[in-house]
Amino acid sequence: MSILSTYWFEDTDFRGRASYMNVTHAESWANTYRGDLSGARSVLIVERPPEEIVYDLTAVVDTQANQMIIDNILKQMSDAVTRTTGLNVGWRQWRHIGGPDREPGKTPAQHLDDDLLVRVFFDVHVNTPPGFLAVDGRIELYFWLFLGANHRAHARVDAADVFTWGGSAVDADVNRQLKGGLPNAKDTAQTLLQAWLDASEQSYANLYLLPGSGGTELAGSTNAEESVSLALVRLPVMPQQRLRRANDFEVDPRAHRDQP
Repeated sequence: MSILSTYWFEDTDFRGRASYMNVTHAESWANTYRGDLSGARSVLIVERPPEEIVYDLTAVVDTQANQMIIDNILKQMSDAVTRTTGLNVGWRQWRHIGGPDREPGKTPAQHLDDDLLVRVFFDVHVNTPPGFLAVDGRIELYFWLFLGANHRAHARVDAADVFTWGGSAVDADVNRQLKGGLPNAKDTAQTLLQAWLDASEQSYANLYLLPGSGGTELAGSTNAEESVSLALVRLPVMPQQRLRRANDFEVDPRAHRDQP
């Protein structure tokens, strides 16, 4: 049976915490109800078919193997850079994404403002020369997930950004250094996620994102800026028609009788 999932967000553009309700239904329609809409500034409604497969992207991305790869990339930037958190996953609309990829003069990726991109982010600590405060920061990568002409799932890193803080006199220098390593991080991350998508060797009818773990329980709450899932809808399996030669068909002998 299908599931009608409704998410009520505390902030605009599907941001902040969200309460949700799932309604399972066999008919072509379903009712969802919330008596008090106060505090809800945006609402997302998703009709989820029974062919849906859901993957919690935090479980996909934040693995020990991926962490080691990211740590090696950071080491190539500088021995002074260390990762201080896991690989966190959420989403963000294109309108709220910045970074070098969106600076004036750059050729932007073709997106609508309300397109939802997967945001992979992690914090770092950067040791600095004696006499300077250390710098803390965050690296963010934004993935656009889509179906290609062959109905296969694809991942593309369309934006990335670096934030630094701590009040150090060398903050700007550290920020530039980290941004210099973004191209390598983007290429590697895109290759890793695409390899995971390719592993299934499957084609799909649809692809979309769901807040949180994409669970089907009756109700709950989540935060899509900190947890998001990928939903892939399997293509319907068409029954194979058995080909038959002309002489395989049964013939009614009455069709060959002479007519009076």
